[in-house]
Amino acid sequence: MTTARKIPKNANEFIEQQLDERLNSLADAFQSDALTFYGSLIVGADDAIRIAVEDLRQRSGARDRLTLILTTPGGFIEVVQRMASPWTFCRKN
Repeated sequence: MTTARKIPKNANEFIEQQLDERLNSLADAFQSDALTFYGSLIVGADDAIRIAVEDLRQRSGARDRLTLILTTPGGFIEVVQRMASPWTFCRKN
């Protein structure tokens, strides 16, 4: 079943639509929820990612696996450590 796509009004909407479609394809391929982050791993980035993951987990149809794609020039190791420690909740016991 295919859903009708909204016709983008401008280039930004087109790009966002394409990124959404590709992220959804990745999620289906990995049988997971999928999330991307593009930016420096600075103070606050870990909170933004945690909130996004919590939002994914709260929606109906949430999967028990998560695919996270990070694109970053780097950042602070403390932020990376804070990000890495809670990911174990996505694993099945």
